[in-house]
Amino acid sequence: MRMTPLRHRERSVRLQRWLLGAATVLQATVAATAAGDPLPPGLFVAPATFSVSVQENLLPGGRVFADGEVVDTGQPDASTTVARLHRTDHSSNFSGRSTQIDQGFASALADKSGNGGVGATNWLGITPGVDVSSQLAATALWTQTFTNTGTDDIALSLSLHIPSMETGLIGVPPNRTGPSSTETALAQVDLAVVINRADGTVEHGGDFTFGMKVSEKQFPLGGGSNPTVFNNFAVLDPIISGHLPINPFLTLNDNGSSSTPKFTIDSLSFTQLLGTLHTGDILSYVYTLTAEGTTHGAEQGFLAFVGDPFDLAASGGDIHVTAIAASVPEPESWMLTLLGLLFIALNRWQLTQRRASACASRTRG
Repeated sequence: MRMTPLRHRERSVRLQRWLLGAATVLQATVAATAAGDPLPPGLFVAPATFSVSVQENLLPGGRVFADGEVVDTGQPDASTTVARLHRTDHSSNFSGRSTQIDQGFASALADKSGNGGVGATNWLGITPGVDVSSQLAATALWTQTFTNTGTDDIALSLSLHIPSMETGLIGVPPNRTGPSSTETALAQVDLAVVINRADGTVEHGGDFTFGMKVSEKQFPLGGGSNPTVFNNFAVLDPIISGHLPINPFLTLNDNGSSSTPKFTIDSLSFTQLLGTLHTGDILSYVYTLTAEGTTHGAEQGFLAFVGDPFDLAASGGDIHVTAIAASVPEPESWMLTLLGLLFIALNRWQLTQRRASACASRTRG
């Protein structure tokens, strides 16, 4: 039985509505999938842990103070944030950071989302002992483990926001009459990635290290019968290794001071590929912020910061792991492809119906 023009148009309208409705649902599914960031099937994610530590040492010698805390997010009563602050005796805070703290200090903060920062600064008007230097150190650390129990390869990436970094020395004398102990300051960020393969081999993934170390150097001047004079100055040693997708030293700044030299790097945001897991592989990463320094005293000191948790300068971002099945398209990709095919089918069907209607009109005419 031949379909009438009216019934033909009604069927056309119903089909168009169905295709447009399917496209709308598919668009909503794409948006929800992108927002939810679901994990691929077969990826087992162990609970993350994060920790902080602060300590004071006499070099050479022994430990004066140490404190820290580790949080396992798999525990039902786990904390969401940990922080530690250690103040030193007979010291001053001339760093310009955390000005509400008068003494030299080591500080560390970490939370479960990846926000954190570390700092260490000390200025001593005294010498702690003959041939002894005072050291302060602070660390914040995050770690997590992933296991591929499925059949598809899975690629893991880590999104990081690293707070600004600063190192410097406080009270560098221009000249000395002889060699002596010198001051140092270190600020550093590390990512260590280990992949244990199912065949028993071990590989490193997207490891990197970068930071700044500033130290006091001496260059002998004079000679003959005159006492030797040592020219004293600060030297910056950039630290960088591994697989960094960007150059962290593009924003390196120097305050230009010889007596209180300071060096800074702006905050950084980037995504780091950790590695690809085959069936049975296990990947673990350890992300660490470190700040430390040493001073011999005698009106000298140091500063080292990666963020400053007690001056509202901790990281503003977080640690976020993205996982995709490496052997199949991402859900967003195949759904968008299907969406495009639906629209193409709709356009072609409408074009066919217009041609059929035109032919029918000419036949009736």
